[in-house]
Amino acid sequence: MDTPAVQPPDGLHSNFDNPPSMHELVLGFTIACACITVACIGIRTYTKAVILRAFKHEDCKRQICCVRMLTQ
Repeated sequence: MDTPAVQPPDGLHSNFDNPPSMHELVLGFTIACACITVACIGIRTYTKAVILRAFKHEDCKRQICCVRMLTQ
């Protein structure tokens, strides 16, 4: 199937060879959010382990979940 199902409206041209994409924007936003997440979890881990000396098993679970989230 090399043709569209219907013709585009007047004044518009179909671009099937190189359609517009927001891939770069989505990738940049995802990387920025992942960096913020890692920084926040790192600060929380440092505070719980070094400053408060109250690092417990639920904190280990949080670290494992963060690593799994980032590697999917």
